Amino acid sequence: MTKWLAVIGSRKIDAAMERDIREAVELALEDGWSIVSGGSTGADCVAARTVYESGLATERLKLYLPLNLELYAAGFRQRVARGVADADDTEQMIALLKTLQIEAPQVIHDDSDLTELTPQAFHRRNDQILACAERVLAFRCGKSTGTDATISKARRRGLVVEARDYDHID
Repeated sequence: MTKWLAVIGSRKIDAAMERDIREAVELALEDGWSIVSGGSTGADCVAARTVYESGLATERLKLYLPLNLELYAAGFRQRVARGVADADDTEQMIALLKTLQIEAPQVIHDDSDLTELTPQAFHRRNDQILACAERVLAFRCGKSTGTDATISKARRRGLVVEARDYDHID
């Protein structure tokens, strides 16, 4: 039976957070967990890349996107243009998602009927992640409203949540 660990967190991370995410995902994989996440920048992308680099993505990774991949990429690039997302992080995330879509299409779950990258789209995506997960591991930097909301929902659903907090990154 597959057991799913949701790895969620802030979109903006530093080197220490990245190291911790990689180590946590590697340990989870060694312990038999599969990883479910949201395919975003930051914590999500590091978790997905770690599973991909382990060679286990086909069997042990699920990524729920708030929109289909084409609209998601366009929406994130608009966020970059508005100054609310980092260009390099965004392009690395998009490249990983496109690689996974080709090499392991069953990993990407992007069948939303929504067409815009809105808070509602992210909340629906987070609900999909939690519906799949048995446990949640959150990496939170400073105030992270989406991560905070997902942690609260997970706890209300009775999921075990481990939240790791980091100082705010400028």
